[in-house]
Amino acid sequence: MSGTRAGRLNGSANLVYTGRGAIYWLHDLEGWAEVAARLLKPSGVFSLPEDHPVSWLFSQDSEQLAPSGNDYFTHAEWNKGWPELYIGELDVPTEAQTAKHERFWKIADVFGRLSARVSASPTYTVLP
Repeated sequence: MSGTRAGRLNGSANLVYTGRGAIYWLHDLEGWAEVAARLLKPSGVFSLPEDHPVSWLFSQDSEQLAPSGNDYFTHAEWNKGWPELYIGELDVPTEAQTAKHERFWKIADVFGRLSARVSASPTYTVLP
């Protein structure tokens, strides 16, 4: 891929950012890690802002701390469409959209796959 137009981007990114909440919806963790590592400069920063799954145990719609009813060890979602507040109106009716299935990736799986592909020894920093 190094001779292709996309290949010219190899090692060019100072920052590779995966948005909050995105990792759970990735079905191909290997492919994602391969692309992220390929784009990242050896001195670049990989950013993955995520919540701990314990946040699923509490209702996101309540102004007070209230249980969601989700089971910490077995929670997984699927849906069609997105809430209007999240992504807005789409041209495709919800019933015509493909079902999306959430994945429960362990953080060790995520960073293990990425670490196996970067050329330099990665340094991980956990920020509050």
